[in-house]
Amino acid sequence: MSIKVKQILETGSVLISIFLIVILFAMFLPYISSSNITIPFKMLFELSPFIVIVGLVAAICKLRKRPVFIGLGFKKSQIAKQLLIAIIIFAITISFIVIPLLCGADKSDVLSFKARNWIILIYYIIKSMFFVGVGEELIWRGYFYERIKEITNSGTWAVVISSILFGLWHYPNGQNIMQVLMVSGLGLIYGFARMKVKDCSTLATGIAHGLHDAVIIILSYILV
Repeated sequence: MSIKVKQILETGSVLISIFLIVILFAMFLPYISSSNITIPFKMLFELSPFIVIVGLVAAICKLRKRPVFIGLGFKKSQIAKQLLIAIIIFAITISFIVIPLLCGADKSDVLSFKARNWIILIYYIIKSMFFVGVGEELIWRGYFYERIKEITNSGTWAVVISSILFGLWHYPNGQNIMQVLMVSGLGLIYGFARMKVKDCSTLATGIAHGLHDAVIIILSYILV
C-alpha cells in the first residue's frame, strides 16, 4: 500500500470518527439539557467532545510517530508575534459581526444566545476561548490542514477542504446551511492566515477564534 493511500485512509478514518462523535453528542444533548442532571455534569458533557476529539488526533499523531505539536500545527516560538497575528485576525473576523450591528441588523441574526447569569457567561467565555477556539483550530487548521496538504501537495486545497469540513462539523449541532457557509468562510480566513502568514500557527488562529466566539457571547449577554 502506497504512502499516499495510507494517508488518505488515516485522514478519512479520523474524519469519520470525529463526525460520529459529534452526531452522538447532538443526539444526546437534548436529553441531557432537559434532564435533572447537575449543572457541572452538563458542562462536562458539553466540553467532552472537544476533549475527546483533540485527544484522538493527538493520539493518532503519537501513534504515527509524528511530533504532536507539529502534527497539530502548534508552535511555541514567536509568542509575541503570534499574539499580534491573533489580534489582527480577530479584528478582521469580528468586523463581520460589529459592522452589521452598527448598520441596524437584527441582533438575533448576528449574535448568539444570552447567558442566564454572569456565572454561566464566564463558563461560556472559558469554553469559547480554550475548548472551542483552540480546540477546533488544533483539529481543522492543525491536524486536517497538515494531512490534506500532504495528500494534495497543495496548501490552498488544504485550506479550502479543511474549511468546508469545519463548516460541516457545525451542521449536526443545529446550524442551518447559511450558518455552515458563514462558518466555512471564517475557516478560510483562519486557514489562509495559517498558510500565508509567517509564524502563524494554530496557537495564533486558536486565540483569534476563541476571542471571536467569546466576544459574540459577551455582546449577546449585553445586547440580546
